Amino acid sequence: MDDNKKEEFSKVYFTAIMNQKYEGGGFKFCPDASPSDGYLDVIVVDSLSKPKVICCLPTAFFGKHTHFNGIHIFRCKKIDIHSEARLAVHKDGESAGLLHDFSVCMEPKQINMIS
Repeated sequence: MDDNKKEEFSKVYFTAIMNQKYEGGGFKFCPDASPSDGYLDVIVVDSLSKPKVICCLPTAFFGKHTHFNGIHIFRCKKIDIHSEARLAVHKDGESAGLLHDFSVCMEPKQINMIS
């Protein structure tokens, strides 16, 4: 991460790296994310039981899940992820395969889109 900062998690249920507030079906996983601030917003759900995740999940529609223990949100411009086990990784819904290591960074220039 930025400035060689390191975070370690041992029982991760899922992680999302975002530059928008919403993901998949309207979940507001990173309620403070902005596509124009130059930062990635990262959510890590760690050390929660599946029943606890299921209880917390509905609150994510409204961005009210951030206060639960085990839910970590932080911001950075670059993140390198390493896992002993291979992780199923997707980029905007498209499979990137099963990976041990991957990096995500914020690019300084925007992409012009035709809509």
